[in-house]
Amino acid sequence: MAVFLNDDYEHFFVRNSLEDMTQAALERQVDLYHQAGISTCFFCVNAQSAYYESKVYDTAWSNVVLQEDGQYYHRGTVITDKPLPTLTNTLHAKAACENTGNRVFQIRIDRCRQNGMTGTLSIRMNDHHLTNYPDSPMHSDFWFNNPQYRLPCGGYDYAEKAVRTEMQNLIREVFEMFDPDALELDFMRTPPFFRTGHDEEGIPFMNEMLRFAFERKCEAEKRTGHKIKLYVRVPSRVEDALALGLDVIHWAEEGWIDGVIVCAFILCTDSDMPLWIWRRLLPEKVELCPGMDVLNSPHCESSGVEGDELALEIHTGFAAVFYYRGAENLYMFNHFFAAAPWMNKDLYLRKIRSVLSPENAVRSARRHIATSCCNLVQGVTYSSNLPLRAGAGYNRVRIQVGGGLKGRRIKVLFAFTSPETLQESDFEFRVNEVTCRICEDTDHYALPGKAWHFRTRCDSWQRFVCEVPEEAVTEGSMVAEFRAVKEVDALLHWCEFDVEKLS
Repeated sequence: MAVFLNDDYEHFFVRNSLEDMTQAALERQVDLYHQAGISTCFFCVNAQSAYYESKVYDTAWSNVVLQEDGQYYHRGTVITDKPLPTLTNTLHAKAACENTGNRVFQIRIDRCRQNGMTGTLSIRMNDHHLTNYPDSPMHSDFWFNNPQYRLPCGGYDYAEKAVRTEMQNLIREVFEMFDPDALELDFMRTPPFFRTGHDEEGIPFMNEMLRFAFERKCEAEKRTGHKIKLYVRVPSRVEDALALGLDVIHWAEEGWIDGVIVCAFILCTDSDMPLWIWRRLLPEKVELCPGMDVLNSPHCESSGVEGDELALEIHTGFAAVFYYRGAENLYMFNHFFAAAPWMNKDLYLRKIRSVLSPENAVRSARRHIATSCCNLVQGVTYSSNLPLRAGAGYNRVRIQVGGGLKGRRIKVLFAFTSPETLQESDFEFRVNEVTCRICEDTDHYALPGKAWHFRTRCDSWQRFVCEVPEEAVTEGSMVAEFRAVKEVDALLHWCEFDVEKLS
């Protein structure tokens, strides 16, 4: 069992001082991940620009100029730290490269190896941060000067040969400049890759990209004398990958990839990921690794639950489910240390260690929540059971709960919004067709309402918690049910099963 972690292009530079842009600080970062128990780190080398001195790709600090007024400019526009900390990120990344002789990424890889870890790199295949801010310094010259290559969302159209060549140049250079144990091609940063309705026509173009990366990998293996794995991070569902032009099963059958990391788009974990379908389709030798995000939301209009101590139990719940469904390894996106103001070292270490093995995850207190799934497929909306309006008939929410439930106290939580005060007598609640009784809401678990991102807030929940009778408990998944026994105006936005810690 192993836990993978993706370390993004900016958080180290933004969360540390200019004085800490040193080899020692980079090594301390890796040491913390090692202390937590992470076995494989994917260090992201790029957004729209490279975060090292590249000969083939714009760097993040290209065209950044300090003027006489003491401010930094990019293409004549003052750079600020809004809406993202772009200025700090840019200046610190530049300093780190200068202070380490352009070895920011190799230093981390080497430190991973010294700690007995796997040091790997990650390339974002279509990052389009701040494309709604055309003057942002995040945008490379290639992006800025070639609007004809852009999709309406701001990302690149991979049907354009110039776009593919640009990315191939980056892939080649990364293999030639660095000596990683693996490389991840991150297709979830960010779909789509082709114009609306032309995604399936793009499958040959993406096949070309993967074959190119595989060939460069083989060359690097001969040069370095050691195995280098090639991973791809792709949508959580097979049909969504194909709909985006990503024929992942073909890549695996051709032997081009060593592992598949399946994730929903950022800000939510797909709690109902069909791992058993992926496993049946992929060759046995290809690793399958499900991914978890640090934020989670039940549907597209909801804010997310941030990573406070109670959200740690959501994290553990996902891990227990994925292990139950056959996952050998877990992958964490946006789970880097100091990712948000609430994070502290003790909580971070406990969070990682709670999922290092199936035994740890299963025995821990767990929250199994209903989530949405968004893979940014054009013409496909968010997949979610919620929200549900209360009515005379039963509404049902299926939630994955994993195993290890025998003899454990389990509760089911329903959270509504309503303009009126709801009463226990307004509803009937069931699990797997077995009626449940209301119990005291002693845990009062955190629900959406305080997330930093730009979704609808909800600070006023009306909650009902029920004991799940032993005869209603089933492993794998359970179905939470509710109906209104009289007419009420109520909308269910959140539903979860909570499993007590095994003593």
